[in-house]
Amino acid sequence: MENTDHSFYVYALKDGRKNPAQIFYIGKGTGTRKDDHLLNIDDTNKGIFIREIIQTGGEVIVSIL
Repeated sequence: MENTDHSFYVYALKDGRKNPAQIFYIGKGTGTRKDDHLLNIDDTNKGIFIREIIQTGGEVIVSIL
């Protein structure tokens, strides 16, 4: 039987070092996609920026829009 649930959400990754937090990435996903960026940081520009935020003691804020 095919899965017919096509629900998704739009989310933003924000740099918590800024006040107010600054959006640096907008994505669309299902399930845990919004959190995957922080669990498996890749070598893309986005991943490098996430790593920089974390290494400087900042927080990446994930918000569903």
